[in-house]
Amino acid sequence: MALVKGHGVTAVRLLLVGLTILTGLLAGPQPVRAFSLFSGDSAREWLTEKIEGAVESPDMHLKLGAIDGSIPTDFTIATVTLADSQGVWLTIDRLHVVMSPSALFMRSAKIDALEAASVSVTRAPVTTQPAAPSDPNASLLPSLPVDIDLKKLVVERLDLAPALLGEQAVLRIAGSVLLEHGGGALNANLSVSRIDDKPGQADLVAAFDPGKNTLNLSVNASEPAGGVMARALSMPGLPPVQLALKGDGTLDDWTGKLTATAGEAAAPTGTLNADATIKKGTEGHVLTLAAGGNVAPLIAGLAGDTVTPLIGPRPTLNATVLRAPSGAITLRPLALTVAAANATVNGDIGADYNSLNLRWTVQAGPDSALHPLAPLSWREGVVEGSAEGALSALNVAVNATLRDLAADDPALSRLTGPETTLAARARIDTGSGGIGLETLALNAAAARAEAKGTIGGWGQTADLTLSASADDLAPLSGLAGWPLAGAVALSGPVKRIADGTLTADLTGTIDRLSTGTPADAVLGDKATLALAARMEPDGAMRLTDLTVDGRNGKLTGNAALADNKVDARTILTVAKLEPLGTALGTPMEGAATLEATARGPLDGIEAQATLNARDLVVQGRRLGATEVKATAAGLPATPNGTVSARTNMDKTPLSLDGRYALREQTLRLDGLTIANGSNRITGEAQVALDTLLATGRLEGKLPNLNGLSELAGMPLGGGASFTLALDSKGGKQAANLTADASNLRVDGEGGPLLTARKLTAKADIADALGAPSGKARVEMTDGNAAGNELRSVTASVDGSLAKAGFQANANGAGAQPVALDLAGGLAMDGGVTRIRLDRLQARYAGEDLRMTAPATILLADRRYEVKELRLSSGNARLAADLGLNGERLSGELTIDRLPLALAKLASPTLALDGVANARASLGGTLRSPRADATIRVSGLKAQQTTQAGLPGIDATADIQWRDRRLTLASRVAMPKNAGTLTANAVLPLVMDPDSYAVSVPPNGALEAAVNGTVDLSLANDLLAASGDRARGSLRLDVRAGGTVDKPSLGGSVVLTNGRYENRASGAVITNIEARLVGDGDVFTVQSFRGRTRNGGVLTASGVIRPGAAADQQLDIRLQADNARLLEIDLVTAEIGANLTLTGGFTNARLAGPVDIRRAEIQVPDRMPANVVDLKVTEVGKGRRARGTTQVSTAGGTRRVPVPEEAPPAASPFVLALDMTVNAPNQIFVRGRGLNAELGGNLRVGGTAAAPEVTGRFTILKGNLDLLAKNFEFKRGIFDFDGTQPIDPRLDLLAEATANGITADVVVSGTARQPKIELTSPQGLPQDEVLAGVLFGKSVGDLSAAEAVQLAQSAASLAGIGGGGGGILDKVRRGLGVDRLDFTQGENGKGGAVQAGRYVSDRVYVGVEQGIGANQSRAKVEVDITKNLKGTASVGANSETKFGVIYEKDY
Repeated sequence: MALVKGHGVTAVRLLLVGLTILTGLLAGPQPVRAFSLFSGDSAREWLTEKIEGAVESPDMHLKLGAIDGSIPTDFTIATVTLADSQGVWLTIDRLHVVMSPSALFMRSAKIDALEAASVSVTRAPVTTQPAAPSDPNASLLPSLPVDIDLKKLVVERLDLAPALLGEQAVLRIAGSVLLEHGGGALNANLSVSRIDDKPGQADLVAAFDPGKNTLNLSVNASEPAGGVMARALSMPGLPPVQLALKGDGTLDDWTGKLTATAGEAAAPTGTLNADATIKKGTEGHVLTLAAGGNVAPLIAGLAGDTVTPLIGPRPTLNATVLRAPSGAITLRPLALTVAAANATVNGDIGADYNSLNLRWTVQAGPDSALHPLAPLSWREGVVEGSAEGALSALNVAVNATLRDLAADDPALSRLTGPETTLAARARIDTGSGGIGLETLALNAAAARAEAKGTIGGWGQTADLTLSASADDLAPLSGLAGWPLAGAVALSGPVKRIADGTLTADLTGTIDRLSTGTPADAVLGDKATLALAARMEPDGAMRLTDLTVDGRNGKLTGNAALADNKVDARTILTVAKLEPLGTALGTPMEGAATLEATARGPLDGIEAQATLNARDLVVQGRRLGATEVKATAAGLPATPNGTVSARTNMDKTPLSLDGRYALREQTLRLDGLTIANGSNRITGEAQVALDTLLATGRLEGKLPNLNGLSELAGMPLGGGASFTLALDSKGGKQAANLTADASNLRVDGEGGPLLTARKLTAKADIADALGAPSGKARVEMTDGNAAGNELRSVTASVDGSLAKAGFQANANGAGAQPVALDLAGGLAMDGGVTRIRLDRLQARYAGEDLRMTAPATILLADRRYEVKELRLSSGNARLAADLGLNGERLSGELTIDRLPLALAKLASPTLALDGVANARASLGGTLRSPRADATIRVSGLKAQQTTQAGLPGIDATADIQWRDRRLTLASRVAMPKNAGTLTANAVLPLVMDPDSYAVSVPPNGALEAAVNGTVDLSLANDLLAASGDRARGSLRLDVRAGGTVDKPSLGGSVVLTNGRYENRASGAVITNIEARLVGDGDVFTVQSFRGRTRNGGVLTASGVIRPGAAADQQLDIRLQADNARLLEIDLVTAEIGANLTLTGGFTNARLAGPVDIRRAEIQVPDRMPANVVDLKVTEVGKGRRARGTTQVSTAGGTRRVPVPEEAPPAASPFVLALDMTVNAPNQIFVRGRGLNAELGGNLRVGGTAAAPEVTGRFTILKGNLDLLAKNFEFKRGIFDFDGTQPIDPRLDLLAEATANGITADVVVSGTARQPKIELTSPQGLPQDEVLAGVLFGKSVGDLSAAEAVQLAQSAASLAGIGGGGGGILDKVRRGLGVDRLDFTQGENGKGGAVQAGRYVSDRVYVGVEQGIGANQSRAKVEVDITKNLKGTASVGANSETKFGVIYEKDY
């Protein structure tokens, strides 16, 4: 057992001091005389004074009571007290001393008995003085001039107060001590036992014989639970404690063992085992120490909650220490292992203790107990160090490394990188405190900082050079909160002289700075930084020569704070505002200068700031010279000054002026004027800041609101005026507002947001800051809001917050006018607000809504209620009674016959149909809410299914919320008996009791399953418009587990007997079999296979990761082998492909090669005569009858017109393309006389919505039968250059020779706008080339039959290349007629050529010559009206025809 923290030892030492003084007197040259000194009272008082004075100090006061008996042989001191600055803390009653003075002649203080009746310790002493430095060479035992032989030591009762141990403890101490003078032999026996109601015993035996060089130690202590030792060590739970120390042998071969346990012996909670040996070797004495055990429970109370975990359950200490005969010490090594780290120390300590050669290492790994204490995460850390040389020139080096610092923080990890290191090298004089700092460098991935120089007097003086740099600021973006780029470097000297003056002169550079802020525009790509700072011993601080000089701006300044006065000035110059405007997102031009000053005592600073802009242009508006000025005086106590601004807006001066003054608690604003042309706002006000009561008046006359459009940020129109009057009579704030506007117009990006022929507003408020009351009314006439025409709108409120009534009415106009009729009341009582809705009727988008009974809304602190809310719309009904009272939730919600078509009221894009019914109840508490709901939906259809005439889906869902988990059981029945799906799920759902927000915890457990089978033929009705068809059976058995943020997928999706026909491409894929299997966090495409009609194969494999990052959700490989994916009349193609689909569900990438192995392209026999874009205007659009469909509305089921097809919404899915199309040959184009083989390579980029095709196709070989001649292709190139839409450039040349004339057909331009020319190397016109190749004649020498054949050939050419106005036009002009047409024969008849002229605007006369006998005919056409025409013709066979033709364009 032990006294608390050495306080009992202090008392014993004081007793020994007193006895030592007494012994010194007796051991003097005349001891007999000394005996006689104590015979009188004055002598006793003198002795008392000597002893008390010997120990007197500011924190130690010794008082001795009456001394009875014979001094010095046998006497008793009545009381002994020890006190500190707060009073007595130790009292000894009846201290009895029995001595043998004669032994002093033998230099021995023989004390036969030292007994105390009681010793009382009430608290721990208080120390106010700094602790005296300890002497490491001092002896553990006191060095006395005589031997101490204490035969008997007894303290009958030692009372330890609860303040020391937490409870009262009473002990008895007995023993004896023999201590030779000069630190010689020692023989001690001590026994301490508890004598109160709790047992406990401690025994100490110590014997040291210097003659034999032996040391024997024995300590045994044992206490039950709640004992003194457990309390002294503050052990948690105050367990039983046992302690045993045993050591025997000479100091050349000594062995010791220490064992300590806490807790029951059978299962101790804390243990300490230590073994020590001392052995003499050839090099000296070697001390070996091995200690370990579960030490943490033994010292947890002293170490605290922070340190205890760092020790861990199994710390170990192993040390081998050599003490050479010279006194030098060597550590071989000292190793400590705790939960926090492993530490080792090796090296030597000189015999004079004045030189060191030490190495140490500290390692903390991934399992270190330091991790929870660090503010940042890290994986492992290592500190290595050394100290070499004399203490006057000690070379110290430290290298520390932290790996993966802040790796879990994306922002910080880019700064720290994989390793963060700190390296220091210095030479230290421990005597003077001088440090020669070779380097102190901190290195991280993104930055570096270093200091070097000298330090004197442990920091009294310094001469350092500091440098810091970051070569790339991008890793610091996360810390800044916005993207950074560029580099920064700063360096310069920092000095501290003996008088305490600190100076710094720093310079630096900023390169290519990018912060996303206006600073980038000012600094440009290069800037320099310089400053000089000084702090003087009297606290004065001066900043001089501050300069930041960038490409586009410069900041200069200086500041001083001395003698409680400030003097600062700064100037910012921006040479060009264009870059600044770009950074701000507001186009600006011009230049600007900002100058600011602050001067004067700290209690009376005067400041001024002036901004001058030159040639200022903002958003294209020329403001010219602009000045903004502000002044302030009397800062900070009584600020007063002016604010003014001058500029121009739309060449009209815009100004702002005002004065302000703050006196005590009153702020006065006067002279406030804002002027812009004819618009003017004036006013003044006075505000008492302690009560916030204000008086004043603000008036505005704004006849031209358009002039304020720029200030408002939106186009305005009309005129307005307002008056606001403030009054604080009677200590209550009153306000009156009147405002009116005429021909008001507020425009947005898409048109007018609000228009009103007249708008007025009036409000009177009394006691606005106390119990507000009053009335307000707004009226609008002939307006429009958010696209709804409004004939009139009125809204008013009258009363106070305690009780007020309100109403609002709106009457619309137009085909489906909106309407609103709302009335109710509001009352506040004791923190409870009640809103009563007496009347609510509304109409919107043709739907009526009304409240069938009054409803009440109650609002209070943690109390919210909605009572008796009953709404109806047609046949639909809604009833709600919901409440929150404190922690309790309650409520019922019922929805009957709700048409899902009403979803359009929330969003016009929600074109749904069907009917929903729902029942829900709410209960429980905020921390454990409870809810039950049933939802039934019948006939659910979307717009697409309604247009397709599909029946709707029926679905049911049962929902339960219990114990913070939501359980869902649902069933979906597909139309046409196409299948049924069931879905069951259990997921976490919690409510925040403070914000009432409902959320799904990401780490909550998840259970879900979807099962069922769907017939894919159900999609055929939806595919009907495209002509596509599908069939097959899709079986779902999908499960999900794990947590919400990390779901674990299971189950499968299986497609069997699948078939898909694509009408556009003609592709037919059959025998489709697919299987997707859930595994962990992915769906694996276990198999996918289908066949095309030619036996080609399509396969797919890969994984789908629903919960992965947005760019890692898809990893699928698509393959095609000889698959016929084009099979229509015009094109047939077999394709091979090896593609990958990667990315996410909304942004994917399709990449890989596509090989066109063979393709057949058939050119139709008949093509349009002209390749042109037809501009069609549909006459009468909107008047055609549309089909009807049956839908559910608020008024019941009825038939309505089928909705017009909505424009396609922008797809949220983006498919990026990165494919190559390889077709080296076998791309055949045949038909209409064309027979060619093509080949080439293309690269497809862009997106599926906007592909970008680059590359080239060429005609490998081919010919063209044209004009009864065989034209051979000499050149054929199709160039794709990535244009949108895809439109390859053409470069084709075909050549034929006949009758000595060579004809070249040249095609150029693009596929959408081709240009076809018929040329000849002989330079002949196109009509002559045509006549010469066909007949070897000129056009003028052709016979009638040859002219017909020429026309037929020209039509054939036009059919290929377009342009009736091409060759035919040249022939028509050559023949001198108005109309020249060729018609091909039908039903076995030959063709014919027609020619004629208009003899007037409405009469045409012509001749038609057919091929064959009696095929001539004369024709007359007369235009009767715009759409009605009469015709008459007579043939060579006398056949006569009459007719009427009606034509209608559309």
